[in-house]
This record gives sequence, C-alpha cells and structure tokens, in this order.
Amino acid sequence: MAYVLAQSNPTATTDTDLYTVPAGKEAVVSSIAVCESAGTPTIYRVLLRANGDAATAAHRLIYGVPVDGNDTTFVTVGLTLSAGDVITVWAGTGDVTFQAFIDEKDA
Repeated sequence: MAYVLAQSNPTATTDTDLYTVPAGKEAVVSSIAVCESAGTPTIYRVLLRANGDAATAAHRLIYGVPVDGNDTTFVTVGLTLSAGDVITVWAGTGDVTFQAFIDEKDA
C-alpha cells in the first residue's frame, strides 16, 4: 500500500475534487480533516461520486456541517473506493482546507 495525502483549499461555494482513485488502484480513506483558518464559522460538504458521476444530491456524504472559526474537525470515514471514484468537497468560505488520509493499493 502507498500512503496518499490529498489536500485542497477550494474556492468558496465551489465543488472541488479532493481525490480521484487512479486507474488500476483501490483506496481506503481513513479520515478527512476540515480546517477553518480565518476565524469565521462556516459549513462544509463532502460528496462521494462513484465512477466520477456528475454531482447530485445522491452523492452527499456530509452536507451542511458547521466548522467553527480557527478550528479543525476530523471526520473518521473508513471509505473503500474503486478506480474512478471521486471525493468532492465544498466550503462556505475560501478559508477552509481539506486533507484526506488515504491508503492506496493495486486493484
């Protein structure tokens, strides 16, 4: 297994791909850290798009959850993903960063 750290600081209110499982790989996402660094409380979302499907309400894994200003939330997820699956993130402000902790292996 190879350890991967996926990181993103998305533009406010914009769906942004955090991680896509490469071809020929499988991945286990153990946790996702959500950090708000500007002191302003906001909300965030995490979507799981099987096979890179277009984002719809059906893909919402975490939706509208608050994160306090100058705080970090750790979400333990334990997701097992296949090649082509995509984790997409969204935040209410541009001061939120996402980090996913992932183990990747050959399929």
